[in-house]
Amino acid sequence: MIRSNFAMVVIAASVTAALGQAAPVAVRDSDGLRAAFNAATPGTVIRLAQGTYQPSVFLSGKSGGPGKPIVIEGADPANPPVFTGGNEALHLTSCTHIVLRNIAIRGQKQNGLNIDDGSQPGSAHHVVIENVRVEDIGPQGNHDGIKLSGLDDFEVRGCTFHGWGGQGIDMVGCHRGLIEGCTLIGKQGFTQNTGLTAKGGSREITVRGCSFDHASDRGVNAGGSTGDPFFRPLDAPYEAAAITVEGCTFHGGEAPIAFVGVDGAVFRYNTVYDPGKWICRILQERPEPRFTPSSNGLLERNIFVFKAARMSEVVNVAPGTKSETFVFKDNLWFAMDNPAASKLRLPTAEQGGVHGVDPKLEAPDKGSFKPLAPEAAGFGATALKTPANAGGQGSVRLKQRKVADPAAKKRRREAKVAPPAGRDWVAQQGLDAIGAVLAAEQPEIAVVMYGTNDVRKGVTPADYRRQLDGIVAACLEAGCVPIVSTIPPMLNMDDRVAEFNAAVRTVAADRKIPLVDFSADNLRVCGYALRNHATLKVMQDVIEKCF
Repeated sequence: MIRSNFAMVVIAASVTAALGQAAPVAVRDSDGLRAAFNAATPGTVIRLAQGTYQPSVFLSGKSGGPGKPIVIEGADPANPPVFTGGNEALHLTSCTHIVLRNIAIRGQKQNGLNIDDGSQPGSAHHVVIENVRVEDIGPQGNHDGIKLSGLDDFEVRGCTFHGWGGQGIDMVGCHRGLIEGCTLIGKQGFTQNTGLTAKGGSREITVRGCSFDHASDRGVNAGGSTGDPFFRPLDAPYEAAAITVEGCTFHGGEAPIAFVGVDGAVFRYNTVYDPGKWICRILQERPEPRFTPSSNGLLERNIFVFKAARMSEVVNVAPGTKSETFVFKDNLWFAMDNPAASKLRLPTAEQGGVHGVDPKLEAPDKGSFKPLAPEAAGFGATALKTPANAGGQGSVRLKQRKVADPAAKKRRREAKVAPPAGRDWVAQQGLDAIGAVLAAEQPEIAVVMYGTNDVRKGVTPADYRRQLDGIVAACLEAGCVPIVSTIPPMLNMDDRVAEFNAAVRTVAADRKIPLVDFSADNLRVCGYALRNHATLKVMQDVIEKCF
């Protein structure tokens, strides 16, 4: 550990139990959970023993901090604590910087997990839900596996849903969210109206690398029909906006996606197999003049394998929409019952597209949707270029490196991802380039320093965080130790810099990787020589402890 007059944290999961962290608080029942949560401070880890827990646990008004979330986790992910029965299992209100992981929720009559802002917009944010299993919710009516209301800057990762009444995940007035690597499986006797819904003014929601297996009538509902008092903000002119669905697989169901009062949505690099009625739906369930008609959709580089006999209406278009603003581009279409009927009539003429080519999906009835046909290699879920493409694996943790050949330390390689002359890269460009660099150079340590250009160029903190996390995940998958650092002060941009540095700290804490955390005051006094010195000292620390 380096000590000096500026802030610095080194986090390495395998080096020590947790440098400077307090011991987890062990609990064995719901009363113990309530007590531990009420006493929690930023950085507290509440660890639940295996067993059955009573439902209706209400937790309110607690906040962790950037890089120091309050964590509620099952002690053994393979044998998680199970909240059974009742109207709802857990309900969190007006909480921030919370991580909930490695638990099971089963048999609730209303909702499984409920997280909201207590009708106080902005009071619920930075929540991570990871490796949670939800099953047997409802079973009939509008009863959701996970219900999120007014939640901002959140992630739902690696969760499994099996049987629900309304929505697997229902998002009302939520913003800047990522649903990643989740599995939704339909169950006989449950109504399962939709898999995922984002409505009520929801914006900037990404659904990535998820699997929908006969999950619902509508796999993803981009928009919906929300009562006026429940919009966040109250005057939102759309049900949803800026929704992205990518790298997902859809097997069965009436339609993989419905665009319902949405202003801007992307459906790309997905694999759709045997939909029941439609390729997609373009609907408007709130026709009032206040609301933007469904518009500005893009369907691109998807694989659609369908039965032409079922497609009497390929795209279900309702009155009051702007279907003419939807773009279909470079999709692969195959009618498995009649290949000659693979070219379908769409609301607008497709740009490009491949028709009548069997992608030869590996084993769709067994959940394997990899296309084996060379012509299909660039289409569908497996073609999406992102470290999250595998889905469902959760965070990759840093493990101590063992070098079998002592001489290998002398051969340690360094790699630099530099932009072309005259160009200032942002994190997205680094994410696009990192895979090729890791493959070519095979470095053991990577110092990742993006952010100042992102601040200047108007990138949102949420997008920056996801892109930085993608770079970190790629490094870890390649056996390379990433070191991230906060960005230096920038003139007249203190608030933006603070938001971006909070994103860096969150990535470092979630991934358990080294972080160089600079003090703005010291950098103003000492300049970049101090920044370089601090980074080199952390590199030395990593080398000594991990190699």
